[in-house]
Amino acid sequence: MGFILNVIPCSWSKPEAPYFIGAANTSECPGSTQIDDEGACKTATASLGIVWNISGAWFSSPRRCFVGHTRYGYMGYFNTHANGSANLGQYPICKAYSNLPMKGIGLRV
Repeated sequence: MGFILNVIPCSWSKPEAPYFIGAANTSECPGSTQIDDEGACKTATASLGIVWNISGAWFSSPRRCFVGHTRYGYMGYFNTHANGSANLGQYPICKAYSNLPMKGIGLRV
C-alpha cells in the first residue's frame, strides 16, 4: 500500500518588522540585528505581546533591548549601559534581517 503526497505551493510574506526573542545568557543576536533605540525597543516588545517596563543603565543585563522575568511576568527593558553583560534570566530582543527567515529560540511569554 502506497501513499500519495500532494504538494501545494503557497506564498508566505514576512511581517514588516520580524522581531523575536534571542537566547538566554547572551547579549547578542547572532544572525540578526540588535535593537539599539528605545523607541524601536518599545515597538518590538509590544509586537511580541510583552509589557514595557523601563529603560536604565545596568551592567548585569544584556545591552540594548531585552526581556526579563519579574514577579509580574516577562517585561521589556532597554539597557543604555555601554557594555552590559549576559544574564541567565534575561533574553535579548532581536530583529531579523529582512532577507533572512525568522528564527526564535523558544521563550514562551
